[in-house]
Amino acid sequence: MYFSGRLQIDPAEITEFRRTGDLQQAMAAFATVAGDREMADFKNIELVLEHHDAHLKYLIDIHVDRIHGLHEYPITIVVNGIVNELALQHISPHDAAVDPTPYRKHLAPVFADNRTYRRYVGEKKHLFDRFVQGLERAVRSQIHTDQVIYNTKKNIVRPSSRVATRRRVYHQRDSDVGDPLFYGYYGFEEAFFYCWLWSELCHDPAIHVADTTIVDETGHDVLDIGASGFDASQVATLDPDMPMSVPTDADAVAHDGNAYAADLAPALSAQSQAATDTVSTDAGDSTSSSSWLGSRFSGSGDSGCSSSRSCGSSCGSSA
Repeated sequence: MYFSGRLQIDPAEITEFRRTGDLQQAMAAFATVAGDREMADFKNIELVLEHHDAHLKYLIDIHVDRIHGLHEYPITIVVNGIVNELALQHISPHDAAVDPTPYRKHLAPVFADNRTYRRYVGEKKHLFDRFVQGLERAVRSQIHTDQVIYNTKKNIVRPSSRVATRRRVYHQRDSDVGDPLFYGYYGFEEAFFYCWLWSELCHDPAIHVADTTIVDETGHDVLDIGASGFDASQVATLDPDMPMSVPTDADAVAHDGNAYAADLAPALSAQSQAATDTVSTDAGDSTSSSSWLGSRFSGSGDSGCSSSRSCGSSCGSSA
């Protein structure tokens, strides 16, 4: 197992590393760094590790909060996964760095038709889910916890314009990213590059997109697309040459706090008004409110683990 990543103890103390070995060696490196200070002093610890198997390449982000609110989980594990066979280095990295056209042709068979697309994404998501389920079992065996919850989503990166060079995926190492893949870890630029072409490749051949989260260039959620979905060629939602728009009749939910918030303002306003109307209607129903809280915050809030995963155009995981 090859792993690289970042160890951060509270906001100011960061150690980045690359080495070959297994997870036990990674944890030994973690213990060496963390052992230099009184662990009782820390507020939070974040450890990011890389792993890969025959099919997928993973980033595993483990975040521990020593102090946390009631009903908040102290441990969060986010797993991102991307497809090995689509990595840039398997095609012609030097050509693709200048002109991605040959690389687009390599990816095109995945988008031949909707059946081919659904089968390919479904196969990769199944492999990803199997890995995360194994990780969940490992967490349960090593950490005493009252509850482990996780969720999965498929992500599609929607660039603000068509990607012309590999440099487009390079990011400043900033903690304000939606998922660890967007942080800019060593060795992930080539593996991550195909995700930046995915939206335009969906748009041009009219792929039907459903049960997917669209994210911006820093990984922040833009739109949740429901089961009904939409035909990508019929709207500008995935067209990097056009402003962002919300597809109609797609069971779409817009998010604030992303690069397209201005384009989504009408949708966000409509959602806010609908939510206000719902709250006003249900305000007198204490049973309904109690039921929702009981479902959302079941179990102990002080002893638990939240595992999130996302599998998208890149197969990833985030909770």
